[in-house]
Amino acid sequence: MVGRMREIAKRPAFTGLLIFIAGAVYYLSFARYGLNLWDEGGIYIGGMRTLQGQRVYVDFFGYPPGGYWLVELVFRWFGFQMLPVRWLYAGLTALFGVLAYHIARRIMPGVYTAAAVLLVMSAPAVYYQRFYGLMFLFCAWAAIVCLEDRRNWPWLAVSAATACLFKAEVTLVALPVFAWVVWRSFGFEKKGWVAFLAIIVACAAFLKGGMVAAFFAAAKGMYQVWGNPFPVPWKGYQGSEFGFFAFLENLLFYAPFATAAALGALAWRERNAPLAALAYFQLMAMCLVILRAGFDNLIRCLPLFFIVAVYLACRAVKTAAPPRRVAAIAALAAVWGLYMADLNWKNGYYAGSIGAVREFDSEITRGRAKGIIAGPQDAAYVGQMTDWIDLATQKDDRIFAMPLNPLWYYLSGRMNPTAYDWVLPGMFWNPSDEEKLIAQMAAARPPLIILVDIAIDNREDRRLTAYVPGLIAWTVAHYRYSGRIGYFQMWSRK
Repeated sequence: MVGRMREIAKRPAFTGLLIFIAGAVYYLSFARYGLNLWDEGGIYIGGMRTLQGQRVYVDFFGYPPGGYWLVELVFRWFGFQMLPVRWLYAGLTALFGVLAYHIARRIMPGVYTAAAVLLVMSAPAVYYQRFYGLMFLFCAWAAIVCLEDRRNWPWLAVSAATACLFKAEVTLVALPVFAWVVWRSFGFEKKGWVAFLAIIVACAAFLKGGMVAAFFAAAKGMYQVWGNPFPVPWKGYQGSEFGFFAFLENLLFYAPFATAAALGALAWRERNAPLAALAYFQLMAMCLVILRAGFDNLIRCLPLFFIVAVYLACRAVKTAAPPRRVAAIAALAAVWGLYMADLNWKNGYYAGSIGAVREFDSEITRGRAKGIIAGPQDAAYVGQMTDWIDLATQKDDRIFAMPLNPLWYYLSGRMNPTAYDWVLPGMFWNPSDEEKLIAQMAAARPPLIILVDIAIDNREDRRLTAYVPGLIAWTVAHYRYSGRIGYFQMWSRK
């Protein structure tokens, strides 16, 4: 049996296929568990818009079009049900394990590779947020295989183009290191024009129209609007109780910076280009949580960290003196087991793990969310809200929901009359932007507005009345309060 496993390990393509199949089966087993009334509807309303011929960035504000195209494809084939979309995303998530395996096997032995792959697959993030981690894995793998063999350079183009379609910011992060990879792979003294052209194209794309200054200004502005402090390791974070597992999670906010620095130092000392590329991508992935610290954002940043952390553990074991090696392995195995337990048992839905099964127990039995298993209160909200919308509007009517509830458009089948499927801090830097939104509302006058007046992150400057006062004033002037369902205020046209 051991010999057979070794033979399989020598065929990485076959091993990758097995990982993909196992991962797809694993993710499909709990794909219907969990529901987020706030963020989840974005991909669905985007898919509905693209199905109608609308274009992101032109007809509506949103994310890169790749995710919307996938949802549109599911809608065309299977109708407007939520479960088939989740099944597609579950299948795609299996690529996490494949890419993690093909990165890890190049730098560490099989048992450590398996440990890294299991960590990566244990916490890929909520299904509609997985493209960030997946694109970082893809770009890091492409850089490493190109450094191994310059004939693999087309993968740089494929990964950059794919990231453009799903997470454009990953492409921006990848361009400098891709230019460096091309330089290293082809050699300036041999084919200098290739490296020179790649760097010129990358720099021109990035510098055009003062993009560097605009990029950093946008990052600074986003942090000012959305930034949250990192947790204190020995305290609860964002309302959670403090405990041993909370302490482990708090450490995850800080450990990736240490591992990236350690791997970068190793790469410099050993002149190891693949390790340098891996350290770069692992560090850059943390930019998201720097801009907005929170557990759901943190999980998206960690796939490469899990690989790097296990690799550094492998190096530590190898360098340990033989009498201490067994103790080091036992300690590292214990830490690995604790994090596996935390990510799979304690956390579920936001970690994207099987732990979601223990968090939700109420099945939705009708409508587009039929078959989804949510919390009792959320399941009740889905039924009550869709019933209210059906009674208050006609099928061809449009509704408007704010600040962040695009799920109601999808579940009710009512479109948004504006280009804004969410109304959040930072979207209206210029007062004219809010005026444009009000003008779109005034032109359409939807019969129903759904409003949630909350201070996001418990900050009053992140309350609707603080950042879109004109829109709130227009709503009060032209609509009357009709009642509420939980958080959701229902406003009918006067």
